[in-house]
Amino acid sequence: MEKISGIVYKYHTINSHLENLFKNKTIWHSPADSFNDPFEFKAKIIENTNPEEIRKWFESTSLNYDEETLSKLADAWLQKDSKENAAWLTKTCQDVLKKGSVSCFSLRHDNLLMWAHYGDHHKGVCLEFNVEYDPTFFKDILKVNYQEEYPKIDYIAKHKDAITEIITTKSTHWQYEEEYRSCKKNHGAIPFNPEALRAVIFGCRVDKSIIKKNIQIIESAGFSHVNFVEANSKNDSYGLDFNYIEVNNSDQEEIPGIVIVKNKSDGKEMPIKFKIKK
Repeated sequence: MEKISGIVYKYHTINSHLENLFKNKTIWHSPADSFNDPFEFKAKIIENTNPEEIRKWFESTSLNYDEETLSKLADAWLQKDSKENAAWLTKTCQDVLKKGSVSCFSLRHDNLLMWAHYGDHHKGVCLEFNVEYDPTFFKDILKVNYQEEYPKIDYIAKHKDAITEIITTKSTHWQYEEEYRSCKKNHGAIPFNPEALRAVIFGCRVDKSIIKKNIQIIESAGFSHVNFVEANSKNDSYGLDFNYIEVNNSDQEEIPGIVIVKNKSDGKEMPIKFKIKK
């Protein structure tokens, strides 16, 4: 499974849960059965009739049975109806999935649909994380693959990888999300290194007073290194522009920079100065 190195984004509504993220330095991970898409975590369990693989599967998932008992279990399994076996394995997969948890990230911070669906209709935020600052938390973050059909899973032969494949496979209808998923064994709030949060982007519909209030909350929670960015709708096309928000903080060291952009009217290049917090 493909992992990420670099920047990922997480869209979030501005609410008490977001405030807890900053104050507690934790990211919420939800159980699989709490997701709103009824097609999430679906799989087609395929039949396995290999006695040796079935025996090894019982050996890995059962108590310390001797070889004779394992062989008898495998024989009994093969004599059962294949549909009944598939139904039992499907339930086993779902039971395992319910024990784990997932939190969703994206490679995109400028997707209009993502802002509408997950950023509270552009009234929320998009959090920028650099995974290099917290390899422990982000070691379990995996790329989501998109396809037309449910993944075909031989749970008996590949049960160790089966759950990961199910978690990281979605319908092609969702491929615009360019999603990565953080997968953990426990539900709830999982601690992360605050240095991993590098920027907070406010949606284009967030009121200035709410932006100011949340900047104060974020900085007072110990995120003085974080950059604040405001999204604005473009004047002539469907898209967003992003501008750094200047925060008065005399104790914060700033690094000046210059970016070269082209003037839309005459095509001439012009320098724009900016500052980012170290």
